[in-house]
Order: sequence, then C-alpha cells, then structure tokens
Amino acid sequence: MTSSADLADSIPRAVRSNYGPRPHLFAPGVSITSARRSDDTGRVTFSGTSTAASQAAGTAAVFLSGHPKASPAPAAKALAGGVASGRVSGGAPGSPNKILRLPRR
Repeated sequence: MTSSADLADSIPRAVRSNYGPRPHLFAPGVSITSARRSDDTGRVTFSGTSTAASQAAGTAAVFLSGHPKASPAPAAKALAGGVASGRVSGGAPGSPNKILRLPRR
C-alpha cells in the first residue's frame, strides 16, 4: 500500500496536504482536470489528497498493465523506486521529499 500527499504545481506541497511520516510520496493533487459525471464531454477540476491518491493509483495501473501477473507489492515498489527525490518544497519535518513519476515499463 502506498499513501500520497498532494502538491501544488507539481513541486510545492499544497497547504492542506497530508504531511509527516505517513505519506510515502507526493503526487499531483491541485487543479486536476477530470471528466464530469453529468455528461460525456464535460470537465471539472478537483484538488486534494483524494486527487493525489487517484494519480498514484493510475500510475500503479500503468505499471500493472505492463506486468499483469504482478501482485500489489511489486507495484508499490515500482512507484517508490521511480520517484524524483529532493524536489518537494514546503515539506514538513518527517515528510518524504519524493515526487511520484510514471514507472518505466
């Protein structure tokens, strides 16, 4: 299991983001465009840790599409191994300084 916190503009930690030792990494979670549920072509923008979590889940899905027999543990390891370290600004003490990146296939 991987937990994530949200970022503003992909680098600074969002003000309302989770922080401390619990998140494993940061993921984009501010002003993320999504499909609107009311019609087939509408769009809506969301922000928050739940949006960052969906980015992490989508990244794991990309990994699993290339490794369909992998269990969750290798997917979590691929996410953790593919982060960009040392690029989070505004992090709190104990927070990871890791940004989610799409793992190599």
